[in-house]
Amino acid sequence: LRSGDVIITCSDGIFTLEQKQMEEMLAFGKNSTAGKIADALMFAVRCADCPRQDNATITVVKIP
Repeated sequence: LRSGDVIITCSDGIFTLEQKQMEEMLAFGKNSTAGKIADALMFAVRCADCPRQDNATITVVKIP
């Protein structure tokens, strides 16, 4: 691992998002905190409003 790397663990609820969406959010979050990246991902999952989506868990760690 290198400084600035981001590690994300999540439940399958994250698959409500398209891979491109996640990549864009991670690129945008490059200069943000791990908490803000997690919040943005959760917000995007909620906004997707997928009827089969019942939950999501996201953990983000940013290597200093």
